[in-house]
Amino acid sequence: ITTLVPVKTNVSGACASGYEVSAIEFYPDLVQITGRASLIEKIPYLETDVINLSGKSSDFTQTVKIINQNSRISLTGDKEVTVTIKIKPIKITKIIDSSVVFFYSLKSDLSVENPNINYSLTLSGSKNELENFVLSPLSVQIDCSEVQSSGVYELPFSVILPSGINLDKIEPS
Repeated sequence: ITTLVPVKTNVSGACASGYEVSAIEFYPDLVQITGRASLIEKIPYLETDVINLSGKSSDFTQTVKIINQNSRISLTGDKEVTVTIKIKPIKITKIIDSSVVFFYSLKSDLSVENPNINYSLTLSGSKNELENFVLSPLSVQIDCSEVQSSGVYELPFSVILPSGINLDKIEPS
């Protein structure tokens, strides 16, 4: 009999640190095999030659041979498939607790009574960027330009982060 069976990727190695495979696409995704019915029925899929992921950090496409390990089965259709492997950065979340705040545009005759305000930042982004991220003394700021006289004020935080790192939440706000 002749039938179509799916193709399965045979990958080895690991993506570059901080990256992962997000999708694997085949063209064609089914291949035609011919042989005795009793043998064909026992073949759920055929594998490809090994595709090496070692150190990969971006999408790539590769043409690979289909491996037929049973000599009594014939691969009657395509003998190769084009495999596209999509790779993306691993996304993580990081919580940073701090009390360092930069107050700017404060009138010279005024001062902040308690400049140490405890807060918590919840950040998200790629694993590589967040693991190496360090909060700078200027990252969290409070604009005091609206303060004209002494008193108690509630002013919002302003957070400056490098591109690729997102602020999900700040407590208190």
